Amino acid sequence: MSRKIIIADESIIIQKTAELVLSGKDYDLEFIPDGEEALRMIKDMVPDVVLADVDLPDMNGYKLCLAVKKDSALKDIQVILLVPEVGGIDEEKYKESGADDYIIKPFEPDELLSRLETAKASKDIIAELKEETVRLRKELKLAEVSADKKKNELLSKIEAANDSEEVVSRYKKEIHQTDDKIEILNNDILNKTDIIKSLEESVAGLKETLKQTEDKYSGLSDELSKERNASKKLDDMVADLRDRLKQAEEKSKQFNVELLSRTDDFSLSENIIADLKDKLKKAEDDGSRNREMINNILTKTIPEVSKEVKEALRKSIDDTIPTITKILTEKIENINKEESE
Repeated sequence: MSRKIIIADESIIIQKTAELVLSGKDYDLEFIPDGEEALRMIKDMVPDVVLADVDLPDMNGYKLCLAVKKDSALKDIQVILLVPEVGGIDEEKYKESGADDYIIKPFEPDELLSRLETAKASKDIIAELKEETVRLRKELKLAEVSADKKKNELLSKIEAANDSEEVVSRYKKEIHQTDDKIEILNNDILNKTDIIKSLEESVAGLKETLKQTEDKYSGLSDELSKERNASKKLDDMVADLRDRLKQAEEKSKQFNVELLSRTDDFSLSENIIADLKDKLKKAEDDGSRNREMINNILTKTIPEVSKEVKEALRKSIDDTIPTITKILTEKIENINKEESE
């Protein structure tokens, strides 16, 4: 693609020289002798390179270059100032204008070509730099976005870490509290274990006491059964004694009847009295034997009978025998008395 060049110089020699040097070199050339007209053409064409004479009428090359560089749409155009050999370059204006290069005229063809190639290379480099700058800016933007994202992620992680630290601290506190509760529960369990052990011992003691009580109750039941058996035996003995007493009373009545039947007979002999005395003595002996027999029964046959029962039985016997003896004695005394009368 051809490169567009605007040459702003009123010198016909410069125009023809440039045309001869650059013909056939893939450049499109435009010539303009006026500065202001050159600026309008530059805005319309937007060339690759501008060669501007610093002594142009209406707008010199310094001002033209400054106007181009201030325009954002034109600032990338390469501007080479054409400086006359007489008077030279105004360094201060050159710097202020922002020109890319300058060439002293008249110039050699090779020098013009060299400067244009340098301008082209500079523009290419600038374009590449711009592209690289755009790319770097895009990458920087992406990097900034990524950095912001990573920053936010990092802040989130930091916040999460802070939250985690708080959670860990809370968990540690809860674990410590749990350990304290577990220790309290262990102590409570140990205390309750001791209490349970004590209760078990008490229960075992109560069971032993209950067993002993049951054994004692069983013994008492046996004793009560024996007492009942002994009481039955005593009842039987008392009934027997009562029968004997009744028989003795009947014998006494018979004897009394017999004595009454003989009261009219005053000739009772000594044998009758002796016989009565013998009967009295026999009754006394029978009473002694009965007493001894009862004692043997009480002490040997039914030893389990209580002391009070034995004493009551003995007293009953002791009271009964003297009564019988007294009755017989009174009968004998009555007989003796009747005989003496």
